[in-house]
Amino acid sequence: MSEEFSGKQIQILEAAERLFSTRGFVGSSVRDIAHEAGVNVAMIAYYFGSKEKLLLSVFHHRIASSRIALEHLLADKNMGPIEKMEVFIEGVVDRMLKHKDFHRVLLNAQLTSGNEELAGIIADSKMKNLELVQQLIAQGQREKIFQRGVNAPLLMLSVTGTIYQVATGSAYLKVAFPKGDKSDEAYEAELREALKKHLKRTIKAALLYEGK
Repeated sequence: MSEEFSGKQIQILEAAERLFSTRGFVGSSVRDIAHEAGVNVAMIAYYFGSKEKLLLSVFHHRIASSRIALEHLLADKNMGPIEKMEVFIEGVVDRMLKHKDFHRVLLNAQLTSGNEELAGIIADSKMKNLELVQQLIAQGQREKIFQRGVNAPLLMLSVTGTIYQVATGSAYLKVAFPKGDKSDEAYEAELREALKKHLKRTIKAALLYEGK
């Protein structure tokens, strides 16, 4: 499903995303979301119909941008497979860390939600993104740059799972990578660059022939 949202709708979606992230879906009322977005309750009902449909729209909004970025990367004729993979990693890291609230909502939805429609949206989006990544890997294999037998699903889980730990602010991360006296901005920038470097090395180790 592809949807284009107006500026006012995006304002509501991002407000809902923030509240779903901190209070959970059940703990966030439509009135709370309206207050956070600076609109009236009737406007949410007009645009989305219900809180459940609002949640689905939050997912449609974020998922579409990820898929479009991958499609553009695949179509680019000026980059080789390795460069495309590096750009892909940078984009995934930047998007997931920029939209931490969404990924907390996504993680919670996967663990606790009994909403079959939402589960279908998540599964469908992951499979479509995986298909695009597999096409990117196949390009490198045709050019004999990437090795055969790459397990793309597990490779993607390695990438996104690592970023999830950072995006959701895991307790382990706070101990393993202490902030010290760094500012929030400096700490996040340092962590972001370390993450990109690590994931690029991980991807290359999995894709390239030994010795390359």
